[in-house]
Amino acid sequence: ASNVTPDAGARRSLPTDVALRSVAIVVILMNHLELTRIFETSMLLMVLAGYNYARFQVGNVLKGHGTEVLRNLFLWVVVPFYLMILPPTLASGPERLSGWPVPVNWFLMYNFVPDAVRDALPYGMRFFWFIEVYIWFILVTTLVLMAFAPLRRLIAWRPEVLPGVLLAAATAYLALGGKDYGTTFGVIAVAQRFFAGWLLLALPGVKSRLAALAAIAAIFLLQRMDPADHPEWLILPGLLLLTLMPTLTFRGRLPVAFAALVATIATSSLYIYMGQFYVDTALWKLFGTDLNLHSQIAGVVLCIGFGIAIQMALDLAKRMWADRSALRARFFPNR
Repeated sequence: ASNVTPDAGARRSLPTDVALRSVAIVVILMNHLELTRIFETSMLLMVLAGYNYARFQVGNVLKGHGTEVLRNLFLWVVVPFYLMILPPTLASGPERLSGWPVPVNWFLMYNFVPDAVRDALPYGMRFFWFIEVYIWFILVTTLVLMAFAPLRRLIAWRPEVLPGVLLAAATAYLALGGKDYGTTFGVIAVAQRFFAGWLLLALPGVKSRLAALAAIAAIFLLQRMDPADHPEWLILPGLLLLTLMPTLTFRGRLPVAFAALVATIATSSLYIYMGQFYVDTALWKLFGTDLNLHSQIAGVVLCIGFGIAIQMALDLAKRMWADRSALRARFFPNR
């Protein structure tokens, strides 16, 4: 379903988080094809993942629909993830399949193993680190909320307390603990971004969100995952825009069409991220690793198109699943 909301005449509104998700995935594609060098863009996606988890899923868990959240995670994220990593696993050859590094991705452990183990993996597996950590965060958070009624009551009473405590705990760990990016440090730093997005959504009112954003900005600037990271380039301006202007309005035929494209890219962003490995690998095999500008731009467009095609196929599967009774009656009328 599109995230663009039609209004009177040639006018459409678009949630700002949807626009930011679209910008983030396009910049990630450009980074991987060396068109840009804007680091930590994946972390903007993780902040938005926390924001949208609080916006759409926490309420479902509180209403007793946690199993539905987990079912959707399995059907529309976990299953496509495994289908995506199957070809690079098989292409790695029997000698790699017989070694223990290959199952690292299959058990969602890429973000928890040392660099030496990561280096032993087939190259394509490195593209999927974000998907793995996203699955872990949604899975663990949902299971914990389902298991502990006091946490659910706390969220119902003061929605901002739990994500605020988790953000503070992650920040304290990063300030006081070790900084081995290859293992725990990287996972906690990514979790910190997830909790920051959750907190921004949970807080009531613009003033409280601006105060929290000021603290988050200080944290992100002081605790960079890498010295080359610049959260002030994209993440912090994007979150400020999200806080001050939660909805963007587009007027006129071309802006409305652009908003529809932005919404489509955002809706397909997870599958664009999953599918980029295949497009990038094909380009590198055809043209070498030193791509010219036209090949880089074509790569970005092809990645977006591939991800949208996956989203469309999954949407069709969802409709067929929803209409399975009607399809059974149509094709098997006597059963």
